[in-house]
Amino acid sequence: MNDWILTRAAILGGLVLTACGPKSSNADEPTASDLAAIAEGNVERALRGTVLAGGFIADSTALATSLGMLGGRSESCPPCSSDDVCGECVSEALSVDDLKRSRDDLNESIDSVMKTLREKIFTKENLESESDGSATYLLGPKTLCGTSEPSASPTPSPTPGQSGGGSANEPAPSAPSGMDPACVDRINRLQIRLRLSSPSEGNVDVALLLTANRENPATLELYSNHVGVVVNLGEIKLTLDALGEDTGSLVSLAGKLDFQLRKNAELDYSFLASVLEDVNVGVEVNPGETVHYGVGRSAPTAELRLDGNARKVTGTLDVGPLTVDGPLNAFRDVFDPEESDSLGNPVPRPIYQGALEGLLAGLEGGVTLDGSTDTLTFDHLGLGDQTSTLKVDQNTLAALDLNAAAGRHFDLTLQKQATGTLATFTPTFDATLLLKFAPLASQIPDLAPALLDDVVHLWFEGQNPSLLSGDDELRIVSGILHYTDAYDPSHDLHATAGSCLVNGDGDPTLGDPEGLVVTTCP
Repeated sequence: MNDWILTRAAILGGLVLTACGPKSSNADEPTASDLAAIAEGNVERALRGTVLAGGFIADSTALATSLGMLGGRSESCPPCSSDDVCGECVSEALSVDDLKRSRDDLNESIDSVMKTLREKIFTKENLESESDGSATYLLGPKTLCGTSEPSASPTPSPTPGQSGGGSANEPAPSAPSGMDPACVDRINRLQIRLRLSSPSEGNVDVALLLTANRENPATLELYSNHVGVVVNLGEIKLTLDALGEDTGSLVSLAGKLDFQLRKNAELDYSFLASVLEDVNVGVEVNPGETVHYGVGRSAPTAELRLDGNARKVTGTLDVGPLTVDGPLNAFRDVFDPEESDSLGNPVPRPIYQGALEGLLAGLEGGVTLDGSTDTLTFDHLGLGDQTSTLKVDQNTLAALDLNAAAGRHFDLTLQKQATGTLATFTPTFDATLLLKFAPLASQIPDLAPALLDDVVHLWFEGQNPSLLSGDDELRIVSGILHYTDAYDPSHDLHATAGSCLVNGDGDPTLGDPEGLVVTTCP
């Protein structure tokens, strides 16, 4: 069910984008064809404009290199022979050519979206009604379930012992040939409608209406300066419950989200996502044990701006507090995985007592790709404005602080050099992790000793420290890097400018931080 919802949301999400289209008369209310033309025109102009604004990205060597460092790779495989013998696929780091191919793929995807809108969504066949400047389109199984083979008028085959003509007393016809019966049944129950209306010249609202009661869990705004969709998660849950849909372990859903594509200027577009109202998701992990996950309000939560005029890409992230709470026993799979006996029966596990609360104070930061200089910079990176914690019954088990004495944020600049990538931290980098799991020792006897009482501290001494990361070494360029472990001081290290970090066996590669030693750079 969840996959199906996401798939349909993606189809409808293609409507989200900017501009205006023709009207039959300035004095008349817009007709269904007027509204459809405005909607289609806004979508295409916004999509084409966004790809054009960000077209320079495909020329960035810095971006290809950075994505490669994060694990991005392309793969090519030789064709198989006639006797099904296939050669080995070759995996390579992302290149500028890969980015250019992705840009071409985007343009082809836009063609596909427009074809879907014109030939499958806003069609005369789907038009259910129009009046007073609005039009309602009903999307039935033929539109959303598809067919495996073309058929102008699919006719169900008669069942054994039944004539082709049928009668009023005979069973209801089966799904049209090529359609998934489950999909047909689901669409018929959902009764998906799109109601188009124009709040002002050149702008269109598209209300998503579900069920015979026409519940409205989402509304799309196709305006001259932005296109977006506002999603009410609570209404989605109510709709699914009213339909009797199986939502699995999901017991509660609340919050409101907003997604936009905004035109700032010609060749200048922004994608924005916002949490308009706190999001809370309740999941029943075990009978009677519900875990709640939350995301705090923030607007915008994320923005990606493509400025083709300045040849810059800027991304910002400002996620509100992330929370989790529930009975400790609901999380036991994390520290006490279920085991089976020789007969395959689960071995009984203890019932763990206590209430767990987790808080990640936030996720913040920005990234800028300057296409003119081909440099990548990160700014205002941080984990919120307070300590992130993990507690059981108000006893702190873990606490994480980042740059607590330096504004809780830092900037990072990455510069490609002949021998590697130079990373510079401004003003510094200082992370502290407190571990005090002792309150759980009576319930979890095999806890690692270091978890019971430890403080791990990683920080730079000196302003604007920097290090050089190559294929097989990490070199301290400026500042002094410190790492201390209160539980086991043998792991402590102090690396001054000009020294390198290597594994304890002498290999100039990075592995477990606790196994690193400081040595003279080669």
